Amino acid sequence: MKRVLMTGAAGRVATQLRPLLAGAFEELILVDRQRVQPLYPGERAVRCNLRSQRALQKVLRNVDGVIHLSIAPHDGRLESLVSGNVEVVCRLFEAAREAGIRHVVLPSSMHVLGLYTRDEPVAPGSLPRPDSLYACTKSFAENVGALYATRYGMNVACLRHGHLTAELNDKTEPGNWTSPEDLANCIRAALDHRFLGFEVFHVVAPNAGDDIGQESIRRRLGVELKGVGPSAEACLAVIEEWHPRDHTARLRRGGQFASEGVARVRMGGARRLAISGQGSGDGHLWPTPEQQLLLQAALDPSDNALEAFAEWRQRVDVEQAFGWSSVRLLPLAYRNLAALNCTDPLMGRMKGMYRRSWFETNTLFHRVRPALARLASEGMDPVLLKGAPLAISAYRNLALRPMSDVDVWVPSERLPDADRILREDGWLADALDESRIRAFHALPYHHPDGGELDLHWHALHARSSVSATARLTGNCESLDFLGVALRQLRPAQSLIVNVMHGLRVNRESPVRWIADAVVLSRAHEAPIDWELVVEFGARQRVSRQLWMGLSYLQAHHALPVPGPVLSALANRRPGIMERVELAFLVDSREESQAFSGNRPLRKQLARAARVVEHERPLVTARVVAQYFAARTRTYKRFESGTARAIGRRIWKRIRKRISLRFA
Repeated sequence: MKRVLMTGAAGRVATQLRPLLAGAFEELILVDRQRVQPLYPGERAVRCNLRSQRALQKVLRNVDGVIHLSIAPHDGRLESLVSGNVEVVCRLFEAAREAGIRHVVLPSSMHVLGLYTRDEPVAPGSLPRPDSLYACTKSFAENVGALYATRYGMNVACLRHGHLTAELNDKTEPGNWTSPEDLANCIRAALDHRFLGFEVFHVVAPNAGDDIGQESIRRRLGVELKGVGPSAEACLAVIEEWHPRDHTARLRRGGQFASEGVARVRMGGARRLAISGQGSGDGHLWPTPEQQLLLQAALDPSDNALEAFAEWRQRVDVEQAFGWSSVRLLPLAYRNLAALNCTDPLMGRMKGMYRRSWFETNTLFHRVRPALARLASEGMDPVLLKGAPLAISAYRNLALRPMSDVDVWVPSERLPDADRILREDGWLADALDESRIRAFHALPYHHPDGGELDLHWHALHARSSVSATARLTGNCESLDFLGVALRQLRPAQSLIVNVMHGLRVNRESPVRWIADAVVLSRAHEAPIDWELVVEFGARQRVSRQLWMGLSYLQAHHALPVPGPVLSALANRRPGIMERVELAFLVDSREESQAFSGNRPLRKQLARAARVVEHERPLVTARVVAQYFAARTRTYKRFESGTARAIGRRIWKRIRKRISLRFA
């Protein structure tokens, strides 16, 4: 076959298949909304919006076969699943028919049969029992392929595969592993088959004692599967170890995906919030619809960014105040829209904001450089956090990441020395006493000549604990900050900090954390250590917050988060203090006048929960008292009635736990 088109060429599956298909065709046309790198000999990359029928007709001209790998993520919203896995498939097959293309390979998923029990025999002809809405859309795509094969005489091969990795490892769902080499061989054979019609194949490594009909691959395609999985008994033993309390995952072939519906029901409102992206509905937690349009204009490299920006312009009056969080996205939006040749009249003003952002960020960096250089020379081994290292190593352009301060972490035992150095250099701040160190995570310093520097002794606002800070700052990367040798967090740790820092209820949603996470994932060639993310969530009891943020990023901005990672985060049961924090995030509208400045009581309880999360139960009350004492000195006003209410709530919770434990 001469010219073959591959959709979703920048995705995880295509990235593993492309080296194995190199040289198999005269030309392999790679289609994706994102940039595809690197290109192998014989490949050509094309950016295309698969939802546009005209664009599809153009890119499919003179093509002999199609490999359709573009999919919507497993945990996406219903709208994205229908758009990516239903609408796109229908448009693709129709465009392929009009172009006279006869060969289409449609990789599918074994989750189409995910609700079969593990002891039930299955075959390519078995009736579908999808384990999720995602699997339902894949089953629909297979039926569309059958329609075009039967009615129009096309050759359509549906290749249901499992978890695709180069080698079978302990992260692969037992009994559901596919070797990339096997899948590539099947794709090559299916495209070369002249009279295939419509066929479904199970491209999964054979497991002794579990026949799922792989012999049709050898009979119809002439391919021998080289990958060999463990025996069915060994798989069941691993499954029992993986899911000791999840009966559905142990029973069904879909594993965690089959039990995910149970996790969604258990999450209740938090699940709806994470997937819908509405939060409180007023932009305090999740972006407003207008902010979402601006994020798409800033982050989407395809022509969809132009459409989103045009709609944003219709909704927002730029002559009126439209939010500081949105203003901070304009330099990034300008750079992306300029690359797409946007001709909107606002582009001139946005260019001015782009230049101003570059000037202000450079001014800030040069203001804090002497202080950071002295901290480094004194052997404090400082680590830059949040915006500053991202601007240098991820955005790689200081104009794209506006910021008003620089965050730096030093070890807690060096805090007095760091405080002394900063004050000697003219930086001003409140007193750094023991109560503040106990109740807070950082102290802001201001310079009379301008500039702000936040000195951190904990890396994460949401978890002010020694163990969390050590896990985040223990293995950092080097960073050149204007000639000063500093350190920065690794991609996985930086993603954790961004998500946790962004998921806080504010008067206006700080949407730049979304842009930071997306740019961070695109900037680093090495994959993010998702195992570390899951481990950190479990140990620090922030799994649900991480799950909410990562689910949103995957659903709205196609962040490549593996499905098992989201399932592992969602299935961990939260503790009492974590539920206090989640309750405040989910219902941010519940206000109390107990604290001045409209600070809700639940917000203060959530903050206290971060402090006492890892304390022993017997000292929790004392720690809470110390926490609120420090907060009282900071806010100057504290009502005694609130203190009694907090005491009653804590005692009520303790009595309930005792009654449940000894009933």
